[in-house]
Parts: sequence; structure tokens; C-alpha cells
Amino acid sequence: MSKINCAYIRLSEEDDKNTYSESILNQIALIEEYAQKNKIEIHKKYIDDGFSGINFSRPAFEEMLKEMEKGNIGTIVTKDFSRLGREYIETTYYITRYFPEHNIRYIAINEIYDSNRNKNDAEEVMIGIKGIMNDRYIKETSKKIQEVKKQKTEQGYYMGFIAPYGYQKIKEDNGKITLIPDEKVKNVIQRIFEEIANGKTREQVAQNLNKEKILSPMQYLKMTKSKNKIYYDKWSPGIIYRIIRNQIYIGNTYKRKSSKKNYRQKKRDYIIQAKREIIINTHPAIISKELYKKANEKTKRNNEKNNRKKEYHGKLEGIVKCGECGKVMKVSGKQRENGKITFSLYCPNGKNKNKDCHNTHTISTQKIEDLIYFKLDDVLHNKITQDYIIQNASQYSSKQKKYKRQKEYLNKEIEKNKIQIKKLYLDKTNMIITVDEFIKQRKQLNKEIQTYEKQKEELTREITYEKSKNELIQKFKEFKNKDNLMTYLNELVSEVIFNKDKTLEIRFNFKLN
Repeated sequence: MSKINCAYIRLSEEDDKNTYSESILNQIALIEEYAQKNKIEIHKKYIDDGFSGINFSRPAFEEMLKEMEKGNIGTIVTKDFSRLGREYIETTYYITRYFPEHNIRYIAINEIYDSNRNKNDAEEVMIGIKGIMNDRYIKETSKKIQEVKKQKTEQGYYMGFIAPYGYQKIKEDNGKITLIPDEKVKNVIQRIFEEIANGKTREQVAQNLNKEKILSPMQYLKMTKSKNKIYYDKWSPGIIYRIIRNQIYIGNTYKRKSSKKNYRQKKRDYIIQAKREIIINTHPAIISKELYKKANEKTKRNNEKNNRKKEYHGKLEGIVKCGECGKVMKVSGKQRENGKITFSLYCPNGKNKNKDCHNTHTISTQKIEDLIYFKLDDVLHNKITQDYIIQNASQYSSKQKKYKRQKEYLNKEIEKNKIQIKKLYLDKTNMIITVDEFIKQRKQLNKEIQTYEKQKEELTREITYEKSKNELIQKFKEFKNKDNLMTYLNELVSEVIFNKDKTLEIRFNFKLN
């Protein structure tokens, strides 16, 4: 089989569109033009759209790597070194070590680099320097972007991607981007605040807006849905709550909704509304501060009232999970006509039509508690004898000593490997070992650490099982009735699985065999 020529294309910012972004298309066009001029036929394109160059954990690159290992790839073409990667150690490793060892020709168009040409020492050094520059570029660019955003926000610029419902984004003559009320829907915002302030619940307001077929924010703004987020196509109590809490409607702007501790962090940390910094009077208000205050006070009182009515004090919360998607099931309270409050559990993903989970059933907390009691009662009174209690007590003591020794050994090995990795960095910096030796040894040490960590997890589970079993047996005499037994529910039951066929699986914190 003859080797193939590949193009590798990467963009670090994910595009919301269904098609590849403009930058991806530009990279493809550049590579195809170069290939045509140099009579290179590109057989396959590997594209990572929305993946950082800081590391090489990218699906298309990993797929290409597998083909390289098989010896199927002869040439790789990128726009420049930074498209391959911005982390200089591993990027330089691939260019100067990995590709030559696998007889792969590498071309970086903008750097006028082609590994088939005769290279001198100066050219090799330049590859390393460019790698370091790429790595620093990420850090410096990240700082600059954050600083510019901060300054512009403080000057009253609106930095959001889209205007919030009720507003429109405009660009003033001086170039400043700000918000003005959207005359088509600002009356809906005013109505929401007034109705909440006058005593209506969020549920009532949402229901009325849906009945009148008033477009929800999602529908009106024609928002494109992103992955791993919950969207509401219609008005909901949650949407009403977010509007009522948002100070944007009294003319104020939040500085930041999320933050990153460092430039390498992939996921941004969400900042709760109460802790966000506010810049006042950045744009025209839709409602008065007095109405905002009144509506929020009313919302707070209604929340407290509902929580008092439907607050769940049982022990099932957090341990019942959906058998289809694995999500922790939520508890919902309902007050009946006779004043009695009953509680049911449901899967939030099953209730959300934008999720793939089809477990839409609910189950009462009482039914689950009854089933757990019968199962535990059977275990405790039919399988645990006095002889079993005496035998287990002596076994537990010896096992605990054994587990402690094993855990101490694993902790020492993990720490030893971490120290060795630090030493490797120093050896590489002092040129005692080569870059490829550094990467190879670091990979092996990290693999060993993962193995030890996994063994620790398994050991911890065994310790938990033994401890729970021993405590259960020691308390055996206390389990004389249902009330006593259910007091220890969280100690005895690890989780309950509720399947979409309405069957239950109870998993205990102990083993009897």
C-alpha cells in the first residue's frame, strides 16, 4: 500500500455554525493552492475545528497519529507550525524527532519549511524558537484580550455576543458598542416585572405568555443551540426568574459572567450572579430601580414560601439515579387538597426534550423507602447470625491493618514518581537527556501514577465496603423496626437505580460474601 499525503488543519475557537468556519476554509484553500503549485496530491484532510493547540488531545490529530504509527502517511502539510501545536516541547518533538523517525515529510507553508530539504543546525534551532514563541503567544494574547475586554467594559462597552432579550446592540458614531431598548419587546419585560411585583408567580406569568403565543427569548432571538446546555423553547419559570434577577434592565452591566485562572484552562469557571462586579448606568434602563427591587423582594418571599411548603427532609435525595442516563434524580413536592405533601423523584434529563434520555417516569419517595426497608430487613434478619458477627469482628481488624499498609505503599510510589518527573524536567533543561527521552520517560511515569491511583481507588472501595459492613453488623441489635433501620439508610445504601421500565435496583454499601 502506497503512503498518502495529508493536510492537517486546526482552529482553536469552536464555530457555532454547522459548516466549518471561515478560518478552516482559508487554511484548506492555502494548502490546496500550495499542493497544486508543488505537484503534491492531498489524499486526506484531518480537521480539528474548535480545539486548542496547547495539547495534542484532539480527535483528528489522534486519528492521524494512529495512521502514522501504521506507516500509512508519507506527507503532512499545515499552514504553519502553530496549526500543528502551540506547546513547544511536544511540537518540536514531532517535527524534529517523530516525523523523521517515521519517514514522514512535514511541510509548514508560512514558515517555508519542508523536511525534504537539507536542514542545517540554524534551521533546527529556529523550529524550537518558533515553538517557544507560539507557547508564549497564547499566554500573552490571552492576557491582552482579557485586559482589552476589561477596559472596554469599564468604559461602558457591551461585550456580549448577542444583546439580552429586550435590548438591541448598536454601534455609536465613536465606535462604542452599547445597548438600546428593543421597542418590539421591551413592553414584555415591563409586563413581567409589573406582574411579579403585583403578586403573580413565575409559573403564572410564563403560562400566560405562552397562552398568548408571545415568542420566548429563544424563539425571538433565533438562538442557535450549543452542546451541553439546557434551552427552553417556551417561556418557563426559570426564564422569568433570570429576567427578574438581571440588573441589565435597570441600566447596569456585569463585568464578567465567567473567568479562567490561567490560559491553559479549557472550561471557564461560572461566576454566580451575586458575586459579579457591576458597572452602573452603562445604557438606557427599561424599568425603574424601584420596580426592580419590588419584583425581586416578591420573588424572594415566594421562593421562601414554596420551599417551606415543599421542602424534602428525607434521605433519598442524591442517591437515586436514572437507569438510562445516570443523572441524579430530583425531588418534587406536591401539596394535596387535604394538606398532605407527597414527594416524587424524576430525571431532569427525561423531562427535558433537548436531551436523549427517555426516562420520563416518576416514583414516590415512599415506594422507594418501603422497598429498601424490605430488602434490608431480609438481609439483616435472615443472613446475619450471631456467629457471623463474632467471625467478622476478628477478620475486620486484620483486614484494616493490611489495607493501611497497602495504601501507604501506593502513596509512597506515587510521590516517588512525581519527584522523578520533576527531576526529568531539570535533566531536559540542563540537556542531560534529549526531548524525546524526556517525553518517553514522562509518559511512562505518568502511566505508572495512573495505575497506582486506580489501585488506590479500588482499595478505598474495599475499605469502605468492609467498614460499612462492620458498622452494620455492630449495630445489628439496633435494627429492630423500620424507623431505626431507615435512620441508617445513607450508611447502608450507596445508590438506587430507577429504570425507564419502572424497575428499581438497590446497591448497598456492604458485601456479605
